[in-house]
Amino acid sequence: MRTSDELFLLIKSMSKNEKGYFKRLASIHTSETKTNYVTLFNTIDALTEYNEKKVVEKIQDKILVKNLSKEKNHLYSLLLQSLRLYHYEKDITHQINAILSSIKILYNKGLIKQCEKLIRKGKKIIKDTQLINYEIELCRWEQEIAINSSATTKLLTIVKEKTETVNKLKNIEDYSSIYLQLYNAIVKSGDSLVNQNSVVKKLMKPNVLYNEKTALTISAKLYYYHIHVIYHNYEKKYDQAFIYSKKRIDLLAANPKVKEDNPREYINAINNHANLLIKLHKYKDAQEVANLITSNNKNEFITCREKSRHIIIRLTINQKIKNYNETIQMKDEIINLLSTYKHLVKKDEVALISYFLALACFYTADYHSSLKWCQNILNEKEKNIRTDIQCMARILNIIILYEIDKNSNLEHLYHAAVRYFKKTKHANIDALNFINQMILVNGTKKKHSISFFEQNKLFNAFARQEEAIVGLKNIEPWIEMYIKREK
Repeated sequence: MRTSDELFLLIKSMSKNEKGYFKRLASIHTSETKTNYVTLFNTIDALTEYNEKKVVEKIQDKILVKNLSKEKNHLYSLLLQSLRLYHYEKDITHQINAILSSIKILYNKGLIKQCEKLIRKGKKIIKDTQLINYEIELCRWEQEIAINSSATTKLLTIVKEKTETVNKLKNIEDYSSIYLQLYNAIVKSGDSLVNQNSVVKKLMKPNVLYNEKTALTISAKLYYYHIHVIYHNYEKKYDQAFIYSKKRIDLLAANPKVKEDNPREYINAINNHANLLIKLHKYKDAQEVANLITSNNKNEFITCREKSRHIIIRLTINQKIKNYNETIQMKDEIINLLSTYKHLVKKDEVALISYFLALACFYTADYHSSLKWCQNILNEKEKNIRTDIQCMARILNIIILYEIDKNSNLEHLYHAAVRYFKKTKHANIDALNFINQMILVNGTKKKHSISFFEQNKLFNAFARQEEAIVGLKNIEPWIEMYIKREK
């Protein structure tokens, strides 16, 4: 990735407060150079897509334009420095690093008592936040001070403490390794219980996964619970996954300092828990859980990834309970997210959000808006968009156009969709054929279309709410409406 792209993405990822802090910091030093960096920052921030020519056109300073590549690199460094300062009081790791740096300075000046005071302060923070990896460094300084102060009686205590810390870190690493391998195996499987099943089963065999008491720290326990959530979810044992998911949330709630230091862990735990409740068809409970973090969405440590996932959870709940008006009310919030983080939200997530909005607009009879959101998916140039979303969008696209103009010829769209479904080997082709029998028949056939699909085995399977017709569940209300209207 080019420096220009990296700088552009960094600026676009910054919150309003972070941007304001950088400008205030730059204004403290009122030199012409600092002013130029603010000008460059504002120029890039105003762009929706990075365009070097537009940047050059907007900047009046010839020297700045001449050294643009160098100045962009320096601006990137200044922004990171500004972000470090802005988040210093909020980010515990910054505070611990500052303590370690201060210990080194005081030690070199021979101020041992002050060093020991900072070590005690650092240990208290580590105990509260479970940042065990920093404890080794504090033990090293304790060891250094004890040797140089001839305090040999302390050395055995320090060695014991250091050994315990190493064991804790090894324990956390064991769980972390299993988690990463399990995640990788399941992603590779594509949700199939065949491709990676033996690998997944093997990963769940280590003794450390049989009893949560083997997890020695809060960090290790969080891994332990999350591993079991992922595994049981993979096996579609949602009740078991729910139990471990609840334990994960309760552990974070019982340790507010850990939760405060890593808000993304808590947000992801809530999102996963709400998703499990959806799978268990407990939509009201899922709504209550999702509402726990709706008010925290302005937290600057929550990335666009967590925000987009949370929006998808809420949209999924609305879809399940057919609360389309609630989805429509979320439109401004969604547009703001997609415009603010245009280059950071995953294309798959944008497509899924667009699909939910297309459905909501469709069921509130705003067919043209529905078509626009549907076209957003179909016109996406990214080739790796989830095929299930692409297939569902093609089915919905045909239905929308039918509702807009029932006399329009949709045969060409049907055949184009069939070609796509065959190419991707997607099961939704049954759903597409079903829709074809309903709305794409002509002349005499149309008069008999009701009796055909009422007797058809696909429709019978659908009427029994089986999963034989993948992709029709979302358009169930429209099918019912169509039947009544045609009769």
